[in-house]
Amino acid sequence: MVEGVRVRVVRYGERAVYDWDELISLLSRNFVCHVGFVDGGRPYVIPMLYVSDGQYVYMHGSPESRLIRILGSGELVVIVVTEVHGVVLSSRLCGNSLNYESAVMYGRGSFIQDREEKLRVFRMMIDRLVPVV
Repeated sequence: MVEGVRVRVVRYGERAVYDWDELISLLSRNFVCHVGFVDGGRPYVIPMLYVSDGQYVYMHGSPESRLIRILGSGELVVIVVTEVHGVVLSSRLCGNSLNYESAVMYGRGSFIQDREEKLRVFRMMIDRLVPVV
């Protein structure tokens, strides 16, 4: 569960938004995140599919995978979601940029033990990836 703002944007800080509803909106429009963690003193970042119910971010993976084991152990991880809106091109090399929204979330994971809860989250993920029209 997201606990609150831990880090604030310094450069172009006026562009940053710390609104919970904006975070939930960004999470609901996307389904790929990057998860960062440290294992054996080395940092790793792995892309994952996710779904959010507005309170938690859920990821699906094999309990035998290193990332899922680390998430389930309660170790501190970082989750980043980025939504690119456009590429800004300039005649000057240093003027090129991106228009984007992103969220950086810190937290500790856990396994879902309850079978009904697992089914609920699995259905949410399938509905997000393959919406029924």
